[in-house]
Amino acid sequence: MKSIRNYIKDDDLKIIIYKNKIDIQNYTDIESISEKEIIISVDSKIVKVSGSKLKVEKLLSSEILIFGNINNINFEGINE
Repeated sequence: MKSIRNYIKDDDLKIIIYKNKIDIQNYTDIESISEKEIIISVDSKIVKVSGSKLKVEKLLSSEILIFGNINNINFEGINE
């Protein structure tokens, strides 16, 4: 029964990359948003999405969909 609960209540960071979009699920906080960089924190870890004409297309309490010309996704502290 525990595996079903873990499947339903999935708190792990998920990043799904589409053409010109990136979906980040289970984030903790949004540090900053600009047209060139969006910084998301996940506990003590940081995900930086950089590019141009970046916009937030969807924003929920634990999910953000970023649209634009994405050039780089940088992870800080993810594998530490």
